[in-house]
Amino acid sequence: MWNRFCAVTSYCDPSSTVTWFANSVGGVALGSGTSFNTPSISSTTTYYASATNGFTSASFGLTDRVGSTTNSGYSDIGLMFDAAAPFTLNSVAVYPVATTPSGNATTTIALKDAAGTILQSATVSLPTSTNPGIKTVVPLNFTIPATGSNYRLVFTSASGGGLTGFIREASTGYTYPYTYPGVASITSAYTSGASSIYYYYFYDWQISVGCESPRQPVVATVNSSPSISATISNATICQGITTNLNVTSANDPNYTYTWQPGNLSGPAQTVSPLSNTVYTVTAVDNTSGAYAGCADVATLSVVVNPAPALAASASVNSFPCGGGSSTLTAVSEVNYQSGTGTTLVSGNALTPYSHFYEGQRTQYLILASELIAAGVGAGPMNSLTFNVVAKNSTSNAYNTAGDFKNYTIKMAHSSSTNLSSADATLVGSYTTVWGPTNYITTAGNNTHSFSTPFVWDGVNNLVISVCFENDPTGGGIAYTTNDHVNGTTTPATMVRGYYQDNSNTCGNTAGTVATSLVRPNMTILTNAGTSFVWQPGGLTGSPVNVTPTTTTAYTVTATGMNGCTSTSVLNISVAPCTATVTTNFMIQGYYDVNTSAMQPVLLNSNGVGSSLEADNVTVELHDATPPYALAHTFSGVLGINGQIVCTFPAAAVGNSYYIVLKGRNSIETWSAAPVLMATSTSYDFTTAATQAYSSNQIDVSGSGLYAIYNGDVNQDGVIDGLDFNDWETDNNNFAAGYITSDFNGDGIVDGLDFLIWEPNNNNFVGMITP
Repeated sequence: MWNRFCAVTSYCDPSSTVTWFANSVGGVALGSGTSFNTPSISSTTTYYASATNGFTSASFGLTDRVGSTTNSGYSDIGLMFDAAAPFTLNSVAVYPVATTPSGNATTTIALKDAAGTILQSATVSLPTSTNPGIKTVVPLNFTIPATGSNYRLVFTSASGGGLTGFIREASTGYTYPYTYPGVASITSAYTSGASSIYYYYFYDWQISVGCESPRQPVVATVNSSPSISATISNATICQGITTNLNVTSANDPNYTYTWQPGNLSGPAQTVSPLSNTVYTVTAVDNTSGAYAGCADVATLSVVVNPAPALAASASVNSFPCGGGSSTLTAVSEVNYQSGTGTTLVSGNALTPYSHFYEGQRTQYLILASELIAAGVGAGPMNSLTFNVVAKNSTSNAYNTAGDFKNYTIKMAHSSSTNLSSADATLVGSYTTVWGPTNYITTAGNNTHSFSTPFVWDGVNNLVISVCFENDPTGGGIAYTTNDHVNGTTTPATMVRGYYQDNSNTCGNTAGTVATSLVRPNMTILTNAGTSFVWQPGGLTGSPVNVTPTTTTAYTVTATGMNGCTSTSVLNISVAPCTATVTTNFMIQGYYDVNTSAMQPVLLNSNGVGSSLEADNVTVELHDATPPYALAHTFSGVLGINGQIVCTFPAAAVGNSYYIVLKGRNSIETWSAAPVLMATSTSYDFTTAATQAYSSNQIDVSGSGLYAIYNGDVNQDGVIDGLDFNDWETDNNNFAAGYITSDFNGDGIVDGLDFLIWEPNNNNFVGMITP
C-alpha cells in the first residue's frame, strides 16, 4: 500500500504509514492506516491518501486576540520566527477591521527569509467588519523547507473593503517566544527589524510536520437513496400547542424513520416544542435489498411564538355579606431581546460602558419593524439591560464616585434608519428614563429600571442614548479600560457614538466619531401589545370593574399580537349572608326498623307531605353561657332520613351555640355542648347518646342509632299522666289525622301509640338542659 502512494522514497522510508486527508494539499489529517472509515456522507466524495512518516498537525502562536487596538501598517510588518525542522504553515488567523465595512479587502501575505527575500506569498480576499473585527482564517500552505533563523511572516499590501487596520497586541497580553518544540518558535514582531513590544496580526498558526508523499485521490462513491418527503401540519404554533410531523417515501415500508431531537421513532409524530426547533428525520433502509444501508435526511422547522406574559390582580379580593366593587387589572409585559450574537463589542463609544476615554455619548437605533416582529406593542418600556461579558472599568483616585459619573439613559422616537452619517433624527424629544447618577458596572446583567417609563407609539423607530461625564473640566485622570459586551451584526449602521477627554460629551457631538454595524445586545422590558377579555361578563381591556354578589372566579384571557394566549384566574370571595347548619336527628316513635327511616308523618296524617318528609320541627340556637338565651330559630320539615338543613343569620358565624331540637310531641333535646358556627356547619345527634346533653336519647335500632324521645303531648317537658289523658281521649274517639297524640306517626291514635308513651312514662323521661 505504501508503494502505491509514495514511489519516490528519498524522504519516505518503508516504515511510513498511510495518512488520509480531505484536501489534496494542506489541512488536518483525518485518520491513518491502510483503510479509512469516512464520516456520514450524502454524495460522492474524494479523499486523499499519502505515505507519511512522523506526520503531525499542530497549532501554536497567540490563539486569539487579547486587545482591540488596530494598526494600519501593511508593508513588511508581521512576525519573526525560527525553524528547527521543515514544516508546512497551513493557515493563520487575522482580524480585519473597518469603521464602515464595504465588501472585502485584498491582502498579500509573504514568507521571507532573514535577508528579506520572498520565498512564498499568497494574495487573499478578506471580509472586513467593525472593531474588533472577526477572527478570519487565511489558508497559506507555505512550506518552510529547512532550518533557519529570523524568517518573517508579513503583510506586504492590503487595500479595499473600507479596511482601517488589523488587530495587533501592544505591550500586554502576549509573551514571546511561542514555541512548538523541535519545530518552530515565534520570537518577536517585525517592523523594520525585530520588536518585542508588539504582536503583529497573525494568530493561531496551524502547521503540519513530518515526511509526506504526494497525495493520491481515493473516490468514495455514494449511490443515491430514494428520496423522502417530510410535511408539517402547522409550521408556526404557540407555546403549549401541538403540531404533526409526517414523512413518506416510495421506499416505504423499507425505510425506518428516526426524528431528532427526542429520538422519536416512526413516520408520524405529534410534537409540542417550547421554542423554535428544527426537527431532523433520518430514513435508513434496514433491508437487504437494493438500497440496503442507504439513508436520506430531511428537516422541518417549527416556529414557536411565545404566549404573552400575564399578571392579574384585584383591588379587593374578599367582601362581607352582599359583595361590593373590585377593580381587576391585567398586565402583560415582554422582555424584548435585541440581538443574541456573540461578536465582542469593546470599542470606544460603541460599548455602552466605554471607559477608555473620560466622556462618551452613544446612540443605539432599533427599528419599529424589529419591535413589532418580536411581539412588542405600543405602550410603556420599563427597563433596559446590558450584559457585561468582561468588566474592565474601575474607579480611581480621581473618580471615586463610581466607574461612570452622571450616567444617563434617554429614549426617543426617530425617523432614521441608519446612523452612518449623522445622529438620529428625533420625532419629538428625548425622555430621560434613567439617571443622571453615578454607576458602577458588574460582570453579567446590568439592569437599569426606569424612573420614568418611555411610552413607545408602536409606529416610529426607537433611539436609545447613553452618556456619562467622568471629567468634564479636565480635573484629573478618570479613565481605565472599556467594559465589553456581546453584540449582533445589523444590516445598517445602528450605532453612532462620540468620545473625548476633559469636556462634556453629553448633549453634544464633540469628540471622535465611532460607528458600527454591530449593535450591543440589550433587553428591554416592554408592553406586549396584549388584549384582555374577562369572564364572566365578557369585559374587555384593563382595568375593569366588577361587583360580585357571590363568590366568583374571574378568568382573564390575554391575546398577544402573535395570536397566542395566556389565562389567569382571580377568585373574589363574598361571604354568605346566612349560616347553614345541617342537623341529623331521629324521633323515637316515628322510626321504622323495617325501613331504617322515619314514617312519612305528614303524608300519613293529612296527605299533603311527600314520601321523603317526616314532620315539622323547630331547631333553635341558644347562647353558650347562662341564661342560655334563645339567639336564633329555624322551622322546617325533617326528612325521613333524619336530616334538616337550617338557615340562620350570618351574624351567627363565629359564635358558639347549643343546638336545641323541638317537635310537636317530642322532648326538647339539647346538643351535648355548644357548637362553633361556621358558614356551613354539621351536627349529628344519631351517632351516639352522648351527642345529646346528658345523653338524653334512646337507641331505636338496637345497633347504635339514637333518637330523641317523644310522647310529650302537652309540651310541658315531661312524659307523664297528663299526656296519657290526651292520648286516651283521642283513642276513645278513634281520632285520626295530624294529631299530637299520634306518637308513631301513622295518622291514627291507637294502642300502638300507648306502647311508646308507657315506657317513657315509667322511666320518668323528660327534658334535660344545661
